[in-house]
Amino acid sequence: DRVQTSNPYDPVQATAIRRAEIAKKVDMIDKLIHECADGMDKFLILGVCYGSTFKDLKAAGIPCEHAKYYDMRREFLCKLAERI
Repeated sequence: DRVQTSNPYDPVQATAIRRAEIAKKVDMIDKLIHECADGMDKFLILGVCYGSTFKDLKAAGIPCEHAKYYDMRREFLCKLAERI
């Protein structure tokens, strides 16, 4: 009689695969931010990734007004939704 076993779980391999997937997603987000940010990458990253409000960004020195920032942010989120 034969006993059939499944492959053992390898946590190191699973972690490596997960890190590679996350790195790929981070690269995609970085590329999209550079496409949409119009030279304001730092501020778009703060707003989208860290949840900073426009008031926080204004205090940090964002060189544009409310409408332009939110248009830039909307463009980024639309492109991100298309690629996911």
